[in-house]
Amino acid sequence: MIRRPPRSTPKPSSAASDVYKRQECCHELKQFLSVKGGYILHLDGTVEGESPHLVTSLDELSGIVLHNMKVPSENTEDIVTFLREIKKLYGLPLACVHDMGQGICAAIAIVFPGVLDFICHFHFLRDLGKDLFEKEHANIRRWLQSYRAKTIFRSAQKELFQIINQRLEFQEEIAHYMAHHQQGVPKASLSAVVKTYLMVAWMLAFKRELKGLGFPFDRQHWLFYQRIKIVIPLAESLKKHLPKKSAFTQMMRIFSSISRDSELHNVARQVEEKSAVFDQLRERMRIALPQTDQGLNDRGDETINLREIEQKVKEFRQSKEVIAFTEKDKGYQKMAQQMDKYWDKLFILSLIHISEPTRPLYI
Repeated sequence: MIRRPPRSTPKPSSAASDVYKRQECCHELKQFLSVKGGYILHLDGTVEGESPHLVTSLDELSGIVLHNMKVPSENTEDIVTFLREIKKLYGLPLACVHDMGQGICAAIAIVFPGVLDFICHFHFLRDLGKDLFEKEHANIRRWLQSYRAKTIFRSAQKELFQIINQRLEFQEEIAHYMAHHQQGVPKASLSAVVKTYLMVAWMLAFKRELKGLGFPFDRQHWLFYQRIKIVIPLAESLKKHLPKKSAFTQMMRIFSSISRDSELHNVARQVEEKSAVFDQLRERMRIALPQTDQGLNDRGDETINLREIEQKVKEFRQSKEVIAFTEKDKGYQKMAQQMDKYWDKLFILSLIHISEPTRPLYI
């Protein structure tokens, strides 16, 4: 007798299976968070161009991503929908941490009234820096673009590379220099072609000095301008020894124009001065420090007590220097207004009680 194969249990559709698995995972995660004493909701969003916003939430304590959702925008209504889903899945958080977006702040108040509400120190610093000197930094970019600086420098670099490729002695010179010297503006005794090539290569490689934090922590246009200024005297000393090529002539003309541009110099000086003040605040808040190598993973100095940070930031806000700046500059006025507006959400000196199974924990 030929037996018919046993009938298999019908499998749910792929979409239904995904929903079931997700619900099961959320239930297990909710139990895990409950055993750990609860969760602190960290909310953030990102967007590129005209695409929808991707809103992400994670537990600040464990680092586990709780939920993601694409929303048309970060307005209050869209964020409320997202937060209500989190509330349904995991219950009330112990506290919320987020940026200064109006939509997010309003939605938190609607969905989680009475829950401790904090502003993320990194986002706070980032927004303050933008208020303080984003306009001036953007002006440096526009000025350099008007000179077509990068395009002309790259054209000169390409021309120099072709010349070096045709001469073995130039290639050996570069190889010897790279083997015995650190990168940077060349100071060794080299031929004009090789020294100019290394000089232009260093000038165009300014992004290697960035920390991966984005503006205002990284100031790439100001940094590019600083490297140009460093290179100009060396270029002037070498121009008589370079071949008569249009790319080199254009590059020297740009160097000459930039060195005489008093408006560009003044706006760069403003960025430098405001950056110095902003970096003082970074040091006091102990996050996204200039010497960090963690990029966006930087969590700041977690050994410093919040009360100590608050005191240092208060001293900064009340300093004679900052008060004097706010009386004459709109950027400083915006910075001061933001500090005053969000102060209570930056330094809520309340203990968050977490009932872990082994011991009570306070944050």
